[in-house]
Amino acid sequence: MGEQAFEYRLSKILKEKGYLIINSARSKPFDIIAVKEGTVFFIELKGKNTRLTIDQFMRQKRMSQQYRLNYAVIRQSKKQGKIEAESYCDGAPVWGTMLEADLKELTVHPT
Repeated sequence: MGEQAFEYRLSKILKEKGYLIINSARSKPFDIIAVKEGTVFFIELKGKNTRLTIDQFMRQKRMSQQYRLNYAVIRQSKKQGKIEAESYCDGAPVWGTMLEADLKELTVHPT
């Protein structure tokens, strides 16, 4: 599945789980913004063949610290259909967020 198809499919799944999804123009500064129960997540999506550069990660991490954002990087795993999520709050890694709970054990297949 290509990166654009991955973004579309993941957005659809999050909508089904009750998130409001806002697509960022040209994926700047994040790919999507997901909102659920008053919690906002700024999300960077990466397909299995693309990487998050250290400059991009550091810029997004600094922004999450400056504005006290919930920031997540969601990657399409090399394993068939699996995804990996990393969440940050104020720039520090956090685990067990609502977003990660909603994505746990999730398999993303092409539509």
